[in-house]
Amino acid sequence: MPFIEVKTNVKVPNHQEFLSELSALTGELLGQPESFILSVIEDDKSLYFGGTSAPAYIVRVKSVFSLGLEHNKEISKKLSEFFYNKLGTPNDRGIIFLEDPGRENCGWNGTTLVTLDI
Repeated sequence: MPFIEVKTNVKVPNHQEFLSELSALTGELLGQPESFILSVIEDDKSLYFGGTSAPAYIVRVKSVFSLGLEHNKEISKKLSEFFYNKLGTPNDRGIIFLEDPGRENCGWNGTTLVTLDI
């Protein structure tokens, strides 16, 4: 089950709208149905990046699907564009971590993804 978590020092006026758009984009980028995507926004946080508290973000994407060297570049590019458009944060004001925890380390529906073979 793909997971995307966004922390930013920018105030997001409409969480539901932001999460809906983020969830759809994440599903598209990972090739997964939106019904599998878990999205989290934590806005208006204290972030200090590059020696300044100017608008910034940190993002964590965890997925056992579709991550890899070349595809990660595309994911990073598209997410950076999304955050620039939605938060006004320049590309050099955010960090995106793309992580594959392994199917054996991802639990869902009372078991792991290895057991479910998805």
